[in-house]
Amino acid sequence: MNRKIIFKGWNNKYKCWDYVNNPMEDCALIDQNSVGQYTGLDDSKGKHIYEGDILFVKVLRADNYFEYNTDVIFEDGAFWIKGENTKDYDTLLYAYINPTSPLVELEVVGNVFSNPEILKGGRK
Repeated sequence: MNRKIIFKGWNNKYKCWDYVNNPMEDCALIDQNSVGQYTGLDDSKGKHIYEGDILFVKVLRADNYFEYNTDVIFEDGAFWIKGENTKDYDTLLYAYINPTSPLVELEVVGNVFSNPEILKGGRK
C-alpha cells in the first residue's frame, strides 16, 4: 500500500498550519491539540481532508436533497463523520467518496481548531 502519511498542526510561533510526516517533529512549535492526520481523501475541489476538518456535505438522493456541516474524527481505526440529522459519528468518511456517485459533494470549509463556530450552523 502506498498511502501518504501526513499530519497538519497549528504552528504557534508563525501562526500558520505546518504539514509534517511526524507531528513530534518541531513539537515545541506545533499545538498538539490541533494535530490531525490526512485521511487519504480529497474534497470535491481537490483539497486534502484531515482529521479535525469541517466538511460541508451535499447529498442528492432520488427522494430528497440535504446539506449540513460535520467534522472528521478518527476512531476505531477509521475516519468518521456525522450523518444527516444525527449527533453520532455514524458514517464512514469513505462511504461518501465514491467515483460512481457524483451526487455527493464534500468541501473542506474550516477546522475545529480555528473555526469551531462553523459547526454551530451555517456555512463559512
